[in-house]
This record gives sequence, structure tokens and C-alpha cells, in this order.
Amino acid sequence: MAYFKRTYKIAPEQAGREVERFEAIAQSKRHLQDKLQEKITPLTEQREAFLLDYQWQKLYAELNPNKQEIYDHLAKLEKERRTHRQSARDNLARLRAERALDSISWQNFQEIVKQASPEKAQALIERYEHERECERLRVLVRGR
Repeated sequence: MAYFKRTYKIAPEQAGREVERFEAIAQSKRHLQDKLQEKITPLTEQREAFLLDYQWQKLYAELNPNKQEIYDHLAKLEKERRTHRQSARDNLARLRAERALDSISWQNFQEIVKQASPEKAQALIERYEHERECERLRVLVRGR
């Protein structure tokens, strides 16, 4: 009994009430977690939709005849962004976001191709295969 009191800082006869108290706390936390999940789910779905739309726009920009004009405008915007001082935390968040936006998953690529016209789908597939071949060659060169 003394060991129990020393270890758990309660008397053995109080253990039942303490277990009930902890179970009530756990139940309350599960309820809060469920409420948060209800709020997070639509946000996650919306984020995925925005991500797919951004990646769709990015792939189609590659096929656009005015793509150099688009890239020039993006470079100008990037130059303007650099004039504003940002914290290391902001820079890290921006880099993570850019990596997530620019890394098109195979599933998203397939979805974009599925929604494209046959001509654009063929052009996207050819571009994808060309990029894979370039990456394979880069890996081979680095391996030497």
C-alpha cells in the first residue's frame, strides 16, 4: 500500500475515481479530436483540389505557345518577391509549398491527362516521357 501511494501519489481506494476521471478526460479529448477532424476534412479536400488545379495549369503552361512570356512574367514576380525581406521560417514555408506544388504525383498527372483533349493528352505524355529520359541521362552522368 505504501508503494502504491508513493508511486501513484494517491491512496488505493481513490484509484477507481482517478481511473474514471482519466477516462472522462480521454473521452472529452476524443470528442474534440472528432470535431477537429470534421473541420479538417473539407479543408484537406479543398487543398487537394487547388493543388490539382495548380498542377493542371502548370502542365498546360508548358504547352502554351506563349510559355516564354509566361515564364518571363513569373521571373519578374519572383524578382519583386525577393525585394521583400522574409524570415527564415517564411522562406522554409515557401520552399515546402513550392516543392508540393511542383511535384506532380502520378495520380494527379493521370487525372490531368484524362481531362485533356486527345491532342493535349498526347503532348503531355510526350513531355512527361521526354522529362523522364532527361532525368535518366542526368542520373547516368552523375553516376560516372
